[in-house]
Amino acid sequence: MDPNGALVKGVRHRCLSTLDLGAAAQDDKDDTSALATSRNGNTENLRKSLSTISYAAPDYDLKDLQELKKEVHALRAGRIKTVGLHSPMLHPRRLAALQLPLRQDDSTVGTNVARYSDNTIFNMPDLMHIVEQHGRQTLEAEKAENKRKLDEIGVEKFVIDRPLKHSQDKVLESFSKLVQKGSILSPEQLRIFFEENFSDYSSDLIPVFPADWCPFPKFVTAIDDPQMRLWAKQLNAMWPSLCRKVSDSVKQDFSKYSLIDVEHPMVVPGGRFMEMYYWDTWWSLRGLLTCEMFDTCKGIIDNMCSLVNRFGFIPNGTRRYYLNRSQPPVLSEMIMSYITTTKDESRLAQWTKSLDSEYNFWMTKRAVQVRDPDSGEIYHMNRFYADNITGPRPESYVADMEFARGLPKERWAQFFTDIAAACESGWDFSSRWCENYKTLDTCITSRLIVVDLNCIIYRMEKNLAMLHAKLGEMPEAQAYRAAANRRMAALNRICWNEEKAQWFDYDIGCNAQRTGVFLSNFFPLWAGCYDERDINLKQRVLAAFKSSGLIGNAGLQTSPYNSGLQWDAPNAWAPLQDIIISGLNKMQIPEARALAQETSARWLLSNFMGWKKNLSFEMHEKYDVTQVGARGEGGEYLPQIGFGWTNGVVLSLLETYGALFNTSYLRSMLLSMLQCDIEWQNDSSGQSLFTCPAHLRPLFKFDFFVGHSSSRTY
Repeated sequence: MDPNGALVKGVRHRCLSTLDLGAAAQDDKDDTSALATSRNGNTENLRKSLSTISYAAPDYDLKDLQELKKEVHALRAGRIKTVGLHSPMLHPRRLAALQLPLRQDDSTVGTNVARYSDNTIFNMPDLMHIVEQHGRQTLEAEKAENKRKLDEIGVEKFVIDRPLKHSQDKVLESFSKLVQKGSILSPEQLRIFFEENFSDYSSDLIPVFPADWCPFPKFVTAIDDPQMRLWAKQLNAMWPSLCRKVSDSVKQDFSKYSLIDVEHPMVVPGGRFMEMYYWDTWWSLRGLLTCEMFDTCKGIIDNMCSLVNRFGFIPNGTRRYYLNRSQPPVLSEMIMSYITTTKDESRLAQWTKSLDSEYNFWMTKRAVQVRDPDSGEIYHMNRFYADNITGPRPESYVADMEFARGLPKERWAQFFTDIAAACESGWDFSSRWCENYKTLDTCITSRLIVVDLNCIIYRMEKNLAMLHAKLGEMPEAQAYRAAANRRMAALNRICWNEEKAQWFDYDIGCNAQRTGVFLSNFFPLWAGCYDERDINLKQRVLAAFKSSGLIGNAGLQTSPYNSGLQWDAPNAWAPLQDIIISGLNKMQIPEARALAQETSARWLLSNFMGWKKNLSFEMHEKYDVTQVGARGEGGEYLPQIGFGWTNGVVLSLLETYGALFNTSYLRSMLLSMLQCDIEWQNDSSGQSLFTCPAHLRPLFKFDFFVGHSSSRTY
């Protein structure tokens, strides 16, 4: 089945109007009545009706859409009972024309994707439609702990991540009988349905204590400031709370679960994200390596490679509804980080083979041809996309439908595709994806050749060249080196802007650069895909970065645009701090290195103050660069704590800078960030005194610098 939700035949459901160019669905009562009358209670017929697939490619021509319109109207009028195999919905030929030839082994992984996606319950628009209308009332009638989870996780994800108690057939039959009883379902009816058919949330994952957890990793001893040293120990102690393994019951009967099974324990981000996520895991793994949890890291990389071997790519996360998209391909970075740190090359051949397969996915499923407007030369570059999208994301059904209802229905298919493609980017969501740089109803993600993705794939090509060379496979190594050189040329021909001295995303819809300012514009500094010998160019790029408006008081904000979307101002995210700090260091000029050090100190201090603030001892998914220690806001879910990649980046930075950041430096930097008039002096006994303004007192209700005698005047 389609991994993003089936179009139900014979049912006048809102999701059917994803490609409907005719009359809109009537009110909710009419929808539910149609749902009930369309089903006769026969489970097999019901399963067949729910398994109709719509492959709605955005580039069908008018003839296709006219044929589809006639077919939908005939279906609704009762003149036909099924969508035939001749339907243009089933022939995404134009999408295929954009892609390079597939390798021979892709038929096997395609079968695996279809097999794991064949789960009606977790992709069921009818159920999600009812959940949208009644779910909060229904689930709030459940146990108190579920109320808390509902607020934190969101109603849709709370439902679809709950395992089934019975077979899909039995649950579908129960649901069919339920909707036949009446057009309006009460919260009590739905509560009973969920209780009888769904198990507890997160029962598919079991907490596991990592056997290689080390309470006193070596890097901690090199940290100069005693309070930072204690913080590093506390963050290291959080890894066991984020470690999970898949329940044996998932492996025995995966049809009852939305979870995709993997063999080894994993580290989850935390909060609502109780599964393994692709690009999050790289920064978690960096922290795990810093903490010497090498066996855990090896198992995580094995998990990632097993997903590639099974599906041909790594899904966004280990849930079935993520099988239509990936995330930025950082597996090669994980492998190189592990090998560099541990010197363990025992899995080199197996991991390299998996990386070859993942590279094939990105070059066959996400590559497009781009013509240089000046020279006419054609380059193969990459974009984010999502496959076989037919409706809202199951895990965010409500949010997607709220946006879609404000659009003409002929735009729904493209909108849902671009929203899912934005999720593949990891930046879900940002004004970067909006044609007007403001609102998601103008989302155009799949039209964009993006700087960060092409930098990551450039690094992937370089890493694959090194790995194949280690294996003595020189023709393959040379081929990847040549591919990397071509990509560097493409980035600097298509995305480089000479006037503004940075790299911009490129819109293939209008063949022009999009000159919005984002941290992604400076990813080439990290990737090294520019002429690193050109000192003048480095100085110009550094000047552009310093004047970009991206440098905040408490970190680097994702963009200078306050759109209300979470990957925009004033929010700062750990992975982007790490990428830019690394890129500044790689420039190998004193001014850039000094900025990298200062940015690291500001980020560490803001994270630390958030940890200590009101003694919360929480690490956040994102932070506000305008307020020291404040969590970031915005997005389609509540701010999350945990948090895997934040912890990983902090630990990695402490390993790098811990010995340099002494107490005096940190204290001076903190006071600069707080922008206050605290005065330090010594009294007659030699003790340090300072006076703290009233609005900052909550931040200083603890000894920030342990080991330094001090008294305070409030």
